[in-house]
Amino acid sequence: MLFFVISGYCIAAACDASARRRTPLTDYFWRRFRRIFPPFWCSSGFAALLAALGHALGERFFREVAFSGIWRNVAARQSER
Repeated sequence: MLFFVISGYCIAAACDASARRRTPLTDYFWRRFRRIFPPFWCSSGFAALLAALGHALGERFFREVAFSGIWRNVAARQSER
């Protein structure tokens, strides 16, 4: 909840600052686009790479990754109950 409050404040403050400088609204949205989309495409590319790697290595890859480390301990504790 706090994230949305802070995020809303930051967006409103940036929009207000843009209005005070009398810059066009398109500049505001262009800055947001440049800030948001590069990480979006990097994370999407990484997810696609993992999916392709998982497909190439087969179902065992996902099973080993999903149930490795802490998840294996959590599953063991749940089965003890």
